[in-house]
Amino acid sequence: MSPVQSAGAARRWAIGLLVCVAAAGGCNSNATLVQPPSFNRPGQMVLTCYDTVAKHVVPADRCDGVEGKSSETVVLTAVVTQTARGELGAVDLRDDVPLDSDPVVPGFTFRRVGESPTGLAIDPAHPEVVFVASFGARGVQALSTSELIPGSKGVSLPSAFVPLSDAPTDLVLSPDGSTLYAGLADTPALAAIPVEREQTGDTLTAVRFGTPRIIPLGDDVPAPVAPAPDDPVSDYSRTCTRSPVPVESVATTTPRPPEATGPARAGRLTIDTASSPAVLLVPDEGLPVVHRFALDAAGDATELDPITVSVPTRAVAVTPPVPSEVGAPAGTERYLYAIDATDRSVLAVDYDASSPTFGAVLPVNVGDDPSDRIRIDARAVSLAVVTPDKPDENAPALHPGAYCDPADPQQAKAASGVRLRGVFLAVGLQNGQLAIVDVHDLDAPCRGGAGCEDPAVQLDREVRIRRNRVRVASFSNELVHVASVPGFRFAGAVGRLDESGVPTSGDGPGLMPVGCALADAASCPSGERVGCPDGMVQAFPVLDLDEPLAAKAPLICALDDVWGARRQRWSAMWQGALPDTQGGAGRFTDGAGFSVRDAGLCGEGVVGADDVVASALPADDPVAGYGGDELVLVGNVPARRRDARAFPECQRFVIPDNDPDGLRDVPIGFTIKAAFDDALELGDAIDGGDYTLGDVRGCFPDLVAYEIRAHDAYTVVGSASGFSHRVAADPLTGACRVDTTRPREDAGRAFGGRPFDNGVVAFTIGEYDDPDSGPTPTLPAGVEAQLAFDLTGLPQRLVTGTQAGGVLSSIGVLPQRLVYSPYDQDLYVVDIQAEWVRRIELNPFLPASTIR
Repeated sequence: MSPVQSAGAARRWAIGLLVCVAAAGGCNSNATLVQPPSFNRPGQMVLTCYDTVAKHVVPADRCDGVEGKSSETVVLTAVVTQTARGELGAVDLRDDVPLDSDPVVPGFTFRRVGESPTGLAIDPAHPEVVFVASFGARGVQALSTSELIPGSKGVSLPSAFVPLSDAPTDLVLSPDGSTLYAGLADTPALAAIPVEREQTGDTLTAVRFGTPRIIPLGDDVPAPVAPAPDDPVSDYSRTCTRSPVPVESVATTTPRPPEATGPARAGRLTIDTASSPAVLLVPDEGLPVVHRFALDAAGDATELDPITVSVPTRAVAVTPPVPSEVGAPAGTERYLYAIDATDRSVLAVDYDASSPTFGAVLPVNVGDDPSDRIRIDARAVSLAVVTPDKPDENAPALHPGAYCDPADPQQAKAASGVRLRGVFLAVGLQNGQLAIVDVHDLDAPCRGGAGCEDPAVQLDREVRIRRNRVRVASFSNELVHVASVPGFRFAGAVGRLDESGVPTSGDGPGLMPVGCALADAASCPSGERVGCPDGMVQAFPVLDLDEPLAAKAPLICALDDVWGARRQRWSAMWQGALPDTQGGAGRFTDGAGFSVRDAGLCGEGVVGADDVVASALPADDPVAGYGGDELVLVGNVPARRRDARAFPECQRFVIPDNDPDGLRDVPIGFTIKAAFDDALELGDAIDGGDYTLGDVRGCFPDLVAYEIRAHDAYTVVGSASGFSHRVAADPLTGACRVDTTRPREDAGRAFGGRPFDNGVVAFTIGEYDDPDSGPTPTLPAGVEAQLAFDLTGLPQRLVTGTQAGGVLSSIGVLPQRLVYSPYDQDLYVVDIQAEWVRRIELNPFLPASTIR
């Protein structure tokens, strides 16, 4: 039985069930009334317009400019799939309520359409029919929109159903309404379904489907296109800052090698209507390409060369033409955005057909994240390009689509980071949040004041707007800096560092001016100020913005890029553990070997002394001369080896049962000569230990808990950035090697008396002044030391809904779909887990209502 035939039977069954329940319950006044939910895992959503006077749907553009007022005679209406119950429902977006398609049945009743609806399409110009793809029924259905709206007097058409050879996963309609295109679950192809309409005059009387035809998805993967160099001078940006650091460009990256994860499989389909002819875009969840098909007037699809993006993708979105720079009158550039199917990151692609780098994945990020990904800090679920241009109610002279005029006080005061006018990318995130990415901001000329002088809002002094970066939401008048002062713990003494880098307590090494190296005294002449590395700003002592240069030399520098930098705590721990190198399944093997089963050591940055030599590093490399990491045992001696009479030689390794922290006073471990992903070759005992490898092996014959630590170095870790390194397994030998093709800034070990710079923070920890032997880059055995500081001063990015009183923690649970409405210029979030549709206003940006 098809979904069409089963709908009437389902309704009769529901009414019969209600009669039985009423008979069983009688008139018991204590009976609990259960209100059926209105939404059950909403998945897809399309928009139409309903005329409340004529009582039928009308072309969607009749709802242009609706404001949701009760006096309006047209109502913006949404059609939403209910994936759990296989239903289709309508939503009144003026009153923000679902519409009960059958008032006879208590609670909300929606139209049954078949098991697991996965696609939804409607012709904006002829909305009398809505098309639904059903995964369970393996086909596509057409039904009257009037069936979804109670009281509708619209034409009632006979339903139609067309079976497909495979289950459909998504559905789109060609701009002329002549052809439906469906992605298929297990077939590397699309289904093209002709749509035939019968009319009497202007009245639609029937809709039928033609025979579906299969359009294969090609398996050709062209070589990826290299991007042009990123240039902040010519790039679309608006920067007003008192920072002495110029806006940093992003190094042009070599395209990633294309990598497939399986055969071709269509992701979420998108039609680019701004191209002529329109282009059907098909992200591929198996191949590293985005397929393209030109759609002609008859609905036929002609395959174009695919865009190689090097990774499989789940969804794409495209912009209309946008200007190349702020203030330019005409749109000359276009961008395609895609969700990487392998890690859910978001990439930006040059989509200007006239560009020599058409199809190139663009470099858009500096810092410790990949340069070819937009930094969002959460996994992406959905995308939508939004194009709001409504004037602010406080700036009535501003016309739709016009740039903000900084000479107009009303317009200038209305401009802010949470007001969206122009073209932006909205990204729904797996953590329930929503990110907004700048593409073209019509209010940019007013931010920071004309010529970056005398801003209308005095706090709006540090303005950073740049294309393909997450939007900065808040006003800011400060730069990134260290909160309070850095802490320095040494040999149990907890102290702070003064502005000259000297600890306020203890005799630890403290900090030297950035760039000063004891081995090269000429790099820090007495009395001269040493500047921060390129792209960084002085973070401690805090830079005085009223002075051209700080009076004191910088001790800590930080990345001066609001998109690449993070609010986070940084720690430099003397001989600290490398993150994620702890394990409980280590075992000593023959000779000097040690095997592990629960850690990929090269991927975590572990390197031995011989590995450093074999990497053939130049003398000025940050890791050159490093003596390798060390293995430290953190588990206790096995119980049977703790017997003092039977194993007296093991007693010095035993952790007493009454030890307060369960740690040894003096660590037991060995230097690492060579490292592999699952094994180590060990060297000498650390810290001058008087035990041999044989001694330790005899006392730890079974599996042992361990961790890897930096040896005679500080382990530098950011609470958000983590531990940076350039270590990778040699593809031929499997040995851990320093990859010299990666940036030197991928550094995670700092050495006494040597500058440290990982591209995000920079500092120089001084040498230790040993009372017996004088300055030395190492610390006495058993001494603990740690530098710690917090970076702050970064403005809030527009990654969540913002309203009076602060920033919301999230806009939902799982924003499955984002639907932008050009009619009311709001964004609608379909949340499949929270079971709601939420409206997001864009001027200003804040959640306005929730429909359940």
